Amino acid sequence: MPLRQKKTMPNKRREAFSRTVRGWVEQVRRSAREFLEKRRSRVQAAAAAAERVAPGEGKCYFVADLHLFANRSKGLRHFDEILRKAAQAQCFVFGGDIFDFRWAQTKSHAQTIEQASVWLMALGETCPQCRFHYVLGNHDYHRRFIDRLYALDLALPNFSWHPFYLRLGSSVFLHGDVADGEGATAESLAASREVWLDKNRRGPWLSSLYDAVVLARLHKPVPHLVYTKRLVAQRVLAYLERIGQGPAAGVRNVYFGHTHLPMANYHYQGLTFHNGGAPIKGMKFRIIQAVME
Repeated sequence: MPLRQKKTMPNKRREAFSRTVRGWVEQVRRSAREFLEKRRSRVQAAAAAAERVAPGEGKCYFVADLHLFANRSKGLRHFDEILRKAAQAQCFVFGGDIFDFRWAQTKSHAQTIEQASVWLMALGETCPQCRFHYVLGNHDYHRRFIDRLYALDLALPNFSWHPFYLRLGSSVFLHGDVADGEGATAESLAASREVWLDKNRRGPWLSSLYDAVVLARLHKPVPHLVYTKRLVAQRVLAYLERIGQGPAAGVRNVYFGHTHLPMANYHYQGLTFHNGGAPIKGMKFRIIQAVME
């Protein structure tokens, strides 16, 4: 039996959660305002642009694999660009691994979660006309972060989250870790993600080693060897067909991340595949405008 696309919090848990979430939301809102205050001129420009966007006339953008809070990430440099595009958009889809709980260099998971929440709250409140969708990846599939996504869903009327994929019109958005092996199904993806729920972060020695690999750009050839375009498209398509989201269901465009390899308008078996890469040293990256039909 296929798994449900989005889990629903049990009623009793949701009621208790709602009673305790208000104080946390106000705290995050204050932190978000402080975060935005440092970018006042850019925020004001974005707000003015948002006011000029008529309902239904906005665009939709997709971004994945920012890996924020990891040393290897250059994702924070793109916040202003994301803000500008969201100010002119009808929707904005985050495609997983936006935050990296595995390699984060914050003091703790709790600090990573707080900073991630502030980042999302700042975007949601600055661009109220834009609908933000957060599709989880493997590096941000963390139990306590998922609890905070429930809270953000309650606090922000223009925010929603999705554990595995999102369908908008003829487009499907997913993280892309189904491309790691053959025969991915809804059940196997859910099982592989469960492993990430309580994973410990890497220690300082391994983090330093990883940073050295990235600095030397030794990581660059790996994705090209592991993730050829045809192989990735083949595996993602097979997964989509197994969950009833293939070409026969009207899907035409697929937006995904995970591989860190840019893919623009790659056609395979009736689908067009798009990947924006990753803002990691030596890798190419862009924010993609999605086709909305």
